[in-house]
Amino acid sequence: MLATLKDLLSYLEKEWRSALKSIVGLICLCIFCVGLTYTQSIAEQTIFQPYANPLPVPEFALEDHQGKTVDIRDYRGQVLLLNFSATW
Repeated sequence: MLATLKDLLSYLEKEWRSALKSIVGLICLCIFCVGLTYTQSIAEQTIFQPYANPLPVPEFALEDHQGKTVDIRDYRGQVLLLNFSATW
């Protein structure tokens, strides 16, 4: 049996720490499970919408700013940036 008040306090402190560690561990486990469930639900949602396969570019030719004719067929298989601008 516990002989003194000091022994009793020491015993209660050890029990309290053990119980507190168990509670903290259980809370961490719950937070982990909720986070895992939330992550899986986010992963199931699609942020990006699928796009249709691109259509081929229609055949056309334009004049550049120097008056030279540029044909789209000259750029097959390459990335091409067309910048259509206007001044009003």
